[in-house]
Amino acid sequence: MKTYHLEEWAIKSNDSPYIAPECRKIKLTGFRVEDRKYVTTSTIVKAVGNCIYTRSGSVYILGKVNPDYKQWMKDKKIKFDPNNPITIRK
Repeated sequence: MKTYHLEEWAIKSNDSPYIAPECRKIKLTGFRVEDRKYVTTSTIVKAVGNCIYTRSGSVYILGKVNPDYKQWMKDKKIKFDPNNPITIRK
């Protein structure tokens, strides 16, 4: 299992209006520190605090959130919890 650190991260989803919110595939985008690349992860399958597990088997430890994403959350009145920044709906 590969573990990476992700900075300037944000959530990315397929926001098609024809897909129910609970069925959308949620991914992360951000700057992967280890190889200095901007990446989009595979689908998130589990979130435990700042550790995010993806379908490919990788684990991402979240660092600083992307300021534009954080502002978008604020504008949409979505509370940001730095200890549990990602919530997976079942």
